[in-house]
Amino acid sequence: MELNSAPAPEHGQAHGEHHELAVPAPAELEPADTTELRPVFPAWLADRRTAAAKVKHATRRRSHILAAHLVRSPLYLWRLVPWALHGTWLWLGILLEYINAEEYRDVVKDAKAAGDSDKVKAERKERRTQRKVRLRLVGIALLVVAFMLRLATAAWGVIALYVTASALFVARGNRAAERQGHGRPAHRGPVAGPSSGRSSPGASQRCVPRRRPSQDSAALALGFEGIRRDGDGWACTIDMPRGGGKTAAGRR
Repeated sequence: MELNSAPAPEHGQAHGEHHELAVPAPAELEPADTTELRPVFPAWLADRRTAAAKVKHATRRRSHILAAHLVRSPLYLWRLVPWALHGTWLWLGILLEYINAEEYRDVVKDAKAAGDSDKVKAERKERRTQRKVRLRLVGIALLVVAFMLRLATAAWGVIALYVTASALFVARGNRAAERQGHGRPAHRGPVAGPSSGRSSPGASQRCVPRRRPSQDSAALALGFEGIRRDGDGWACTIDMPRGGGKTAAGRR
């Protein structure tokens, strides 16, 4: 009996030989695309009878909708005109505030309170200059709008008036939502101009619409501390009922 004899190779394997696992090719590992392609033409174009029925049904449906709207068009106009007039009134107020350079009012008040007479004179002079420039710009813009409206009315007739009234209707709705109970239209901050960066803290606070009492109570229930404006931008802090901490909203 030989103790140092090596064991015989099993299944005909020779010494030093190793079996390698067969790895499938990458193409065999990729899943096959089993999605079906959509037909080039829709199913209702398969034959002439189905296509004719589809066209007839769509034409009858669209004509019915158009007739219904034509019958109700006086009612639409009756509801649209008051809202359009209200929107015109609101935008006239905004336009007058822009021409009058209202953002300089608080700056002048702050300068008066600080006793800086030189700054008061400079700001008043700058405000008079802005009034002249803005009045000219608004006059040119109104002339352009009137000319374009005249062309549209001559080309499309009553449709142009409907579109104009609809635009004022949307303007009225947006403005009413932004005012949130203000007695006058809310400011959006300084208007672009040579000294648009000048604004007092009081003027910047007017950019934030006021909340109604119901909204205030809901905000206090959530621990909402309000929106503050500082040198870095807008920021607010919300104390959530759960979570055990305060979450600071991002600045913009």
